[in-house]
Amino acid sequence: MGMAQKFLWHLANSECFTKPIDFLCYGGAQENIGKEDIGNILIAFPPAEEQRAIAAFLDRKTAEIDALVTKIHGAIDRLKEYRTALISAAATGKIDIRDLI
Repeated sequence: MGMAQKFLWHLANSECFTKPIDFLCYGGAQENIGKEDIGNILIAFPPAEEQRAIAAFLDRKTAEIDALVTKIHGAIDRLKEYRTALISAAATGKIDIRDLI
C-alpha cells in the first residue's frame, strides 16, 4: 500500500472522518447514510509530501503501540501463570501461607 493510500486509511479511521458520518446517520435498528450526505463531508487534504510524512509517522507510532500491547499481553499471561502456580503451591502445602493471612 502506498503512502497516499495509508494516509487515506488513517484518515478514514480517524474521528475527523467517522464523527460526521455518525452524526449524519439516520434510522432505527439499521442506521443509514446517503451518498449525498457522504459527498457533502468536507475533508482537508494536505499536500502529497505532508500526507506521506503523516502516514509514515502514524505507521511508526502504531507499530510502537502494537509492540507495547504485545508486551503487556505477555506480562498479563505470565502473571496469570504465576497466580495459578501460587494457588497450586498453597493448595498442595508447598508453601506456608498461615503467616500471610
